[in-house]
Amino acid sequence: KWIPWLYPYGWSNTGKTTLGDICCCIWNCYQNKDSTILPFTAVDTKARLGEVLSKSTYPIIINEVGQLNDDRYRDMVEMIKTAITDPIARKKFVNKTNYIDIPSFSPSILTGNPAPPYDTGFRRRIIPIIFTEKDQYSHEEINSFENLFDKRIKNELKILGDFTVNYIMENQEILLDGKIDWKEIGEHILEQMFHSVGKKAPEWIKFFVE
Repeated sequence: KWIPWLYPYGWSNTGKTTLGDICCCIWNCYQNKDSTILPFTAVDTKARLGEVLSKSTYPIIINEVGQLNDDRYRDMVEMIKTAITDPIARKKFVNKTNYIDIPSFSPSILTGNPAPPYDTGFRRRIIPIIFTEKDQYSHEEINSFENLFDKRIKNELKILGDFTVNYIMENQEILLDGKIDWKEIGEHILEQMFHSVGKKAPEWIKFFVE
């Protein structure tokens, strides 16, 4: 069982990294920016990427990953493909004798301006989200959203993360049942969150999960 990584890309200053920020807020790890929001230069080798992915199970944002289109980083593309679908990101020798596994714990949000690498296996493992020039906002709109983000969003979104954790702990079969995919699980949890406070789940949930 695996979940595709998000890959927002396209025009600058359109909210690509903000999308990742929101994901981190859900899991209440946004405040740890030094470990959750990283430039590609901090993970541009297999060793560095493995180290980052193995540190925690919280999501991380990796910005400016456009260099993945360069043939020099072909091995990085292959490692990311493995890290998305497998619990082990890579293996390595220690002291030339011991062979250890480097786990892939953290799901990642990859952002950049260029389109994702055209490797069909890579694209099958991501959710590409294109941002165009039309997605740019005025300075007034940006400032208004930033104020809302600082005052409410970054603190209140963790309610969704807390509910999700508690719900899964009490209903572990939702993960253990191999017939239910991640989209259905996401939709179900959002519906249950509304039901828990006596509200009917809105129709936009189906679109949101898609």
